[in-house]
Formats: sequence, C-alpha cells, structure tokens
Amino acid sequence: MKTILVVDDDYDLLSVITAFLESEGFLVVGANNGKAGLNLLKSRRPDLVLTDFMMPCSGGADLVRRLRGTSTMHETPVVMMSAMHPCEGLPELTEQTTAFLQKPFRCDELLRQVVELIGMP
Repeated sequence: MKTILVVDDDYDLLSVITAFLESEGFLVVGANNGKAGLNLLKSRRPDLVLTDFMMPCSGGADLVRRLRGTSTMHETPVVMMSAMHPCEGLPELTEQTTAFLQKPFRCDELLRQVVELIGMP
C-alpha cells in the first residue's frame, strides 16, 4: 500500500485530505507541523509528502530542506500546498519540491497530482 505523509496545521483540511486519500486506497499519516512530520519520518518512509508551506513551529520550507538533506528521502516526491502563488516567496522551494498545489484546490486536482507522482495504490 502506498503511504502519503500529509503535513498541515489546519486540522479540518488535514482531516479532509486524509479521509479522501484513504477512500482512494492510500495509507495516510498526518502531522500538524513540519517538526511533527520530521518525527514521523524517523519511523516511516512515505512514497509521497504533501505539505503546507506556512505552519507554526516548523513550516513546510524547513521540512523540505531537511527532507532533501537526508539520503533516504532525497528523491521522495514532495507536493507543496499554499494559498501563496509560487512566485510570491516560494521560488527557492519550487526547485526542491516536485509539484505545487494552489489552495484552495479540489479533491480531483489532488488525486490527479498524487496519481501522476506515485500511481494508484
């Protein structure tokens, strides 16, 4: 079963994404900030990381930089989610991420992106 790590401080959005992806057959592990996401990576190796950009404690930028700095997660696909446009302060991150989802997005857009990157479960 393909595993997706979803990191977002918006509990409602995290819940919706988790429920939707699980209904599509993926195993989803969730965290509410980058630090919690990094802690989960110590015990799990997801097939895809889906992370918000702006979060308290440790945001998506820090998560991506640290993830890309590890040999085991260097090539794991990362999708950055943000209400910001990628050209508005995210240019260096767009080079380190695999894809970008502009918030708000529809579930079919999310699924299309996930399937394109890791296939169906």
